[in-house]
Amino acid sequence: MMAAALLFQHYTQLGDHAISRPASSDFYKFYLSAQRLHEGLSMYWLVPQKLKRGDPCHRDTPADQVHFEHPAPSSLNLGGDTPCLGPNLNPPIFIAFIQPLTRMPYRQAWWTWAAASCVATLWSAWLLSDAFSIRTDRHWQRRIWASLAFFAFYPSVANFTLGQVGTLLLPLLILSWRYGSQQKPGKSGLWLGTLIALKPFFIVLLPVLALVRQWRATSMAAATAVSLTALGWLLYGTQEQLNYMAVANNVTWLGTNWNGSWFGLFDRFFISLPASEWPRSLPLSRTIAAVCATATFAACAWAIRQLAHIKPALTWDAVTAIGLPMTLLITPLGWSYYLPCMLLCLMLAWKHIPSDSRHRNVLRMLIGLSICMAMVPITIKPSPTPLDPADWYGLDAWYWYTTMACLICTCACLAISAQSTRGAKAPLETS
Repeated sequence: MMAAALLFQHYTQLGDHAISRPASSDFYKFYLSAQRLHEGLSMYWLVPQKLKRGDPCHRDTPADQVHFEHPAPSSLNLGGDTPCLGPNLNPPIFIAFIQPLTRMPYRQAWWTWAAASCVATLWSAWLLSDAFSIRTDRHWQRRIWASLAFFAFYPSVANFTLGQVGTLLLPLLILSWRYGSQQKPGKSGLWLGTLIALKPFFIVLLPVLALVRQWRATSMAAATAVSLTALGWLLYGTQEQLNYMAVANNVTWLGTNWNGSWFGLFDRFFISLPASEWPRSLPLSRTIAAVCATATFAACAWAIRQLAHIKPALTWDAVTAIGLPMTLLITPLGWSYYLPCMLLCLMLAWKHIPSDSRHRNVLRMLIGLSICMAMVPITIKPSPTPLDPADWYGLDAWYWYTTMACLICTCACLAISAQSTRGAKAPLETS
C-alpha cells in the first residue's frame, strides 16, 4: 500500500508539472493538432529547416532562448512561452481519437488522457500476469505486484510525463501476441493492424509474419491497417494525408538521445560532433543507418523463420519477442517511451529459458540487466548541441544499448529453447 501511495503521489506531481508547462508534453501537440481543425487549419505544421544562425528556431540556439510564433489557434490560450514545437507525427486517424478531448479544457483533457494511459498500463500488467502465471490462486496479488512493477518502470513514467502513447500501444501488442499464440490469427491480425494504423512503422512486422506463413494474420492486419487509414482519409481529406507525409519527411531531430534506433545513433555521431573531428554529413549518416537497419531486419527475419521451422510453437513468441526490438532499431524514431513494450519481450525470453540449461543463470542476469538499463533516467537532450565523443558512445547512446540488449537477450533465450527441442530425443512410438 505504501508503494502504491508513493507512486500515486509521484505521478500526480508529474502530471501537475506537465500541465503547468504544456509545451513540454507531447500531448500538447496532439491536443493542438485536433484544436486547429476547429478553426479550419491543418493539424500539421512545419518548423522551418533552412534558418540562419541566430534565428530563435535555429538548431544551435540555446534552449532557454528558443521561442516560436504560437501555432495554436486564438481560442487556445495556455499561457507562457512556447518553444519551437516539432509537429505532430501521428497519422490523421490517430487524431480522431484525440479530437473529442478538445471539447474539454486543456487541464481536464490532459488528465483524461493520463487516466487512459494508466488504465492501459493496468490492463497490460493484468494480461501479462495472467498469461505467464502457473498458479491459479492469488491472482489478485499477482496483478497488484505486476501493476506496481509496470508503473515503477521508468519508460512508463517517462511515457506518462510526456503524455505519449507507449503504454496505450502495449495492450494492442499483448492481445495480438496472445491471440496468435492461441491459434486465433484473425483476431491477432485485427489488433496488429490497429497498431500499424496508429504507428505505421510497425508495418515491418507484416513481411515477418508472411515469412513464417501466417497468411491469415498477415492479410487481416493489412486489411485492418488499410481500412483505418482510409477512414482517416475520409474524415480529414487527401490534403491532410499529404501534410502528414510532408511532416514525416521534415523531421530533423533524429539525433535526440531518446531515440534508440540506428538512425538516432549515427545522426548523433555524424551531425552532433564538431566538424573538425568528423565530417558533418547528413546523407552519409542516413545511408549508413539504412544499411545497418536493413541488415538488422534481414538477420532478425532469418532468425524468426529458423525458430519457427525448428519449433513451430515458438512462432508467435519469436515474432513478438524479436520483432519488437528489431522494429525500434530500424525505425527512424525508436523513442524510449516505446520501451514499455520491451517488458513483453523480456517476459517471453524468460519463459523460454530451459530449466536444465547450463546458461540459465547467465541468461536471467542478461534479462535483469536489460531491465535495469531501461530504468536509467536520461534527460532529453537535442542532438544539435556539439557532443564530446564520450557522450556520443556513452549516455547519449544509452537507449540504443538498451534496445540492442533486449534483442540479444530474446534471440539467445529463444535460440537455446529451440536448440534444446532439436537435441531432445523423440519418444518411442507404440502401436
